[in-house]
Amino acid sequence: NFGQQLAITAGLKFSQGDYVVVIDCDLQDNPLYIPALYERSQEGFDVVYAKKVFRKYNLLRDIVTKMFYGFLGLVSAYKFDPNIGTFSLISRKVVNSFLKFNDYRRGYLMVLKWLGFKQGYVEVEHSTRHSGKSSYSFGKLLEHALKLTVAGSNKLLRFSIYIGIFFSAVAFIGIIFLVCRYFMIGYKEGWTSVMVMITLIGGIIMMLLGIVGLYISAIFDQVRNRPLFLVDKTENCSVES
Repeated sequence: NFGQQLAITAGLKFSQGDYVVVIDCDLQDNPLYIPALYERSQEGFDVVYAKKVFRKYNLLRDIVTKMFYGFLGLVSAYKFDPNIGTFSLISRKVVNSFLKFNDYRRGYLMVLKWLGFKQGYVEVEHSTRHSGKSSYSFGKLLEHALKLTVAGSNKLLRFSIYIGIFFSAVAFIGIIFLVCRYFMIGYKEGWTSVMVMITLIGGIIMMLLGIVGLYISAIFDQVRNRPLFLVDKTENCSVES
């Protein structure tokens, strides 16, 4: 078992036809909505999501899911609707573009967002689970969120440089404050200089780590080997292979 995301990729790899439906096997997403997804796609959408009107999960699972999508949206460049899952219909053009991704750690929804093709949704009723239980526990959702964060965004790498700038600014203000109080009130010998140096060095270290993070971020973007661009359609031109 290689996980849901790679299972979806394997299914898309062996799919045929002009459109492909991705749906979970627990049948909480009703297959009877597939014709509605297809009808929506005929309005010019390459990706059509099934948006749940009301999620029929228990309260804890619902809260965890919303936290998961909220965190994912915070650390990535995209906004995710917690009422939209993997149940979707995508065109062959989207499938072919999706399969160009070589990322081992990937998220189906995140890749679709990155591809940027025209996307819409159809509101559907969410069914209750008739048997079994979800394999996505709180721990697995957290692990999944961290994997997608690392795989889909370099924001955390850049975060340290922002922290460094913040601490450097605080250190600069602190230097002025401590020096002024030293001459006005007086502190124990050596205390002011030690505090100033600790604060300043801490800020400098964080900034240097942030600079290293920028270079790691560039390497990260390169080794993912994502397609440089995607072509929606061509008109009055030909491209030699």
